[in-house]
This record gives sequence, structure tokens and C-alpha cells, in this order.
Amino acid sequence: MDIKELSNKLDKILEQQELILNKLENRIVLESNIPALNLTVSSKQKKEQELERWAKSMVEESIALQPHKIRLQRQFNLLVPPHNSRIKAYLKTNDPKVFDGLKRNI
Repeated sequence: MDIKELSNKLDKILEQQELILNKLENRIVLESNIPALNLTVSSKQKKEQELERWAKSMVEESIALQPHKIRLQRQFNLLVPPHNSRIKAYLKTNDPKVFDGLKRNI
């Protein structure tokens, strides 16, 4: 590029900047078409979010404990797979008494 082209571009930039400054001085501001966001969360939405979190945690827990159900059912000769609460209790304490009442009668 030669000097004339550069000076023309600079002149255009200066003109645009002057127009912008004039509009700001005259308080001509374009309003945005973006609607105002509602930042408050209603109680109904809070309940729905809590329910979703609870359901998600239950699914994750069930997926995490599923391999233990079959293993513990075989290991302790249980009639039915143990419930998640019994599995968690066993994993915390390693106490086989947690499964009393579920064992098969031999």
C-alpha cells in the first residue's frame, strides 16, 4: 500500500470516530433489542431444579452400586439383590449382619 491509500483509510476512520463522538454527545444511543433477562428464579423453578438434582443423584448412585448388588447377592447367598441402602451400609462397615433377613434358608 502506498501512503495515499493509508491516509485515505485513516481519514475514513477519523470521520467515523467523529460521528460516534457526536452521537454520544447528543445522547443518541441505539437501544438494544435484547430483552431484559429475568435473573430471579421462581420457587417453582427451584423445586424443579431440586427434583432434577435429586433424580440425577439417584441415577448416579444406582449406576455406581449396580455391580456390587450382584457380587454381594452371590457372596452372601441372598434371595434377592440387596437395596442400595444396605449396600452402602455394608460398604461403610463391612458388617455382613446388614444382609440378615435376605439370606436364603439352606
